[in-house]
Amino acid sequence: MERARCPFYHLTAQGMRCVLASPEEWKALLSNGRRPPCVGGRDPCPFRSRLEPKGGNKVRAPVQH
Repeated sequence: MERARCPFYHLTAQGMRCVLASPEEWKALLSNGRRPPCVGGRDPCPFRSRLEPKGGNKVRAPVQH
């Protein structure tokens, strides 16, 4: 079963990408030939950690309607 798509993966002017990453960071992530974590890749997301406060409490992703 494939994981759900990340709520931060959206259509931008540069195409579908993680909105937490700059276009340059996104291109670098894709350049290794792996499937990005936001669309069911196996690696943990390198960008979501930016949302976590230093105290360790996790921030929940926004609810999509």
